[in-house]
Amino acid sequence: MCAGISSMPISTVRETMLARSQPPTSTEFRLRNVSVNSIRIGRRLRPLGDISSLVESIREVGLLSPISVTRDKCLISGLHRLEAFRALGRKYIPAFIVPISPQEAKIAEIDENLARNDLSLLERAEHLYRRKQIYEGMHPERRHGGNRGNQYTGGKKCQDANLQFCQTVAAASGRSATSVHRLVRIAKLLTAETKQLLRGSEWANNQQTLMKLCKLTPEMQEGVAAKVAKGESKEIADAIAKVKRDRLRASGCATPEEDANYIIDVNVLAVELLRQIQSSEREEKLKQITESLNYLNPTLRKQLVSALRHTAASATKFERQLSKDFRESPTSSKAFQRKIRERMALMPEPDEELKREAASSFANAHVREITKEEAAAIILRFEWLANAGTGEFAVGLFFTHPKTGQEFLGGVAVFGRTAGSNAARAVCGEEHADKVLTLVRGACAHWTDPPRTSSDGRTHSGGAASYLINRACELMFKRGFTTFLLYSDIEAGEIGTVAQAAGWIYTGTTNATEKFRTPSGEVKDARLVSAYTRDRTGGKLRYKRTRSQQKQILLEEGCEFFRGLPKHRYVHFAGTRREKRILRNALKWEALPYPKRKSLPEYSGQTLDLDPAEKALAASTS
Repeated sequence: MCAGISSMPISTVRETMLARSQPPTSTEFRLRNVSVNSIRIGRRLRPLGDISSLVESIREVGLLSPISVTRDKCLISGLHRLEAFRALGRKYIPAFIVPISPQEAKIAEIDENLARNDLSLLERAEHLYRRKQIYEGMHPERRHGGNRGNQYTGGKKCQDANLQFCQTVAAASGRSATSVHRLVRIAKLLTAETKQLLRGSEWANNQQTLMKLCKLTPEMQEGVAAKVAKGESKEIADAIAKVKRDRLRASGCATPEEDANYIIDVNVLAVELLRQIQSSEREEKLKQITESLNYLNPTLRKQLVSALRHTAASATKFERQLSKDFRESPTSSKAFQRKIRERMALMPEPDEELKREAASSFANAHVREITKEEAAAIILRFEWLANAGTGEFAVGLFFTHPKTGQEFLGGVAVFGRTAGSNAARAVCGEEHADKVLTLVRGACAHWTDPPRTSSDGRTHSGGAASYLINRACELMFKRGFTTFLLYSDIEAGEIGTVAQAAGWIYTGTTNATEKFRTPSGEVKDARLVSAYTRDRTGGKLRYKRTRSQQKQILLEEGCEFFRGLPKHRYVHFAGTRREKRILRNALKWEALPYPKRKSLPEYSGQTLDLDPAEKALAASTS
């Protein structure tokens, strides 16, 4: 009975093992009088509360519900009852002796606490996260990326018997797996200081606010939580704005409200506008209205016609201005990142002289975690992509001016788990799969790389990026990640120069991925087809298709599917020398010599649009 307690439903554990009104029916659960001083108390998840009323109740009517301990006298449940007995000077206390392991005892304690109604949402999240850690320690095959079987090892039947933690708890507690996952994520990503500051506040029971806090850096989390604890803010947006304002003033800079020369980042603004223009919600509403014109109020219909006509005229006007003299960046033998830096160096840069002075020495540099919004501003400006990537963590490279003390953000690195569980297992095996992270995006401003002279008299440049990514990996190592992937885009003329400078291991190229081009000319990854197979707009499932059905629909709409180019792949390990040696020996890919830059014909002043076959041929030519 006790062997499977870690996978039993929470309600079942409490009813069968920790029943308060009557002893368990199993003969393995023995009721004994145990010495109070012999009971060992480990680290408890819930702090000891007021026991005065419990002391009086036990004095008057006695102990109605025995405590539970393991065979070696470790406390499972009943800390308040035990402390009440100590306060009364009692030497012995009735206790159920439960024959379970220490890990199962800890799960039993967590389950009893979870069955209570007086836990805040934040406390419930902490309990679930701790239960997940113990559960996955006992069942490593059920971790994210664990081997739960396939068609060759039992198929669906095997997978059902090896559910992940969130699925197991969802089935046992009546919650959805998504809600359990969100609570676990809250407890995992919030710092201990942040959680301590939020205890007892309204935010401790506000899941939406806690999820927003998870997206902030540890420093921002603690700053925002401190604003709440002091009563300075009640809304998270207001608290974030106040923390950012305090940081700007502390660094000697004027806030956007105080700086008359402050200009909103045009790239961030463009991304927001694109989302609004490409939103399917607007088109869906118009479609519903036009299908029910007979029921439409004539006054509203007239206003809609007028508004759409005005919008169309305005859009045409701005489209002409945006397309005037526009030329796509030509593909050449020169790496795309290098071309961007050269182009941006010709543009006016605020405080450029101060920034270059600050970046003249890495003694003025440091890295720290930043928000993804802060990283997006640098990426969109200095990498020329349509988005900032799908990442979980962002790290910024800062330079502090030695005289003025001003701090400038010169580069960013964004990490995420976009490679997928198969790629994570393919690096060093399943044992290390949950510690793999991908460097999704990275960019440095042109002023961060002034030429530097080494001790041998040679002049070097480009050190800021390699300085950033290795120290960013060290920060991610503190979060529990040890293995890092980086992909370099052959199509953009990249060979991974930064990864080579940083000493990463080259492991060859990936397989070419499938892409598709929409009728408007936009190129997308074919993996997105699966995202289009379901529509849950408004919280209702409107349609559900197979991937092949959805692909056929896209083909009928004029989309063109094709194979893209492969990418160069690099691997990096972080940790102690011993940890790095273990990971290096476990690496499943062969370490290869660094690739040399391939030459593509230089096309100056015109748009180059080679088809994939021509690009592959050009890329393979030295």
